[in-house]
Amino acid sequence: MDHASYRLAFSAGGDTDDVVEVHPTDEVGPSGLPLYSDDTHQVQVEIDGDGEARMVPTSVHPHPVQPSGCWRLG
Repeated sequence: MDHASYRLAFSAGGDTDDVVEVHPTDEVGPSGLPLYSDDTHQVQVEIDGDGEARMVPTSVHPHPVQPSGCWRLG
């Protein structure tokens, strides 16, 4: 499992994007990929070995939007 953190960008509809940093968890997502979460655990995402991100619904974000970008940190 990749223990790197990732930065996700979400299009905010203006000149800037909303950016969230996610970190690896010890969990596996519904597709069997590693699960990453932000510090609040409100944003959860599966990220594959190619850096493709797939958002996972949470109670706070039951219909999450896909990020417009995903970058590996470190």
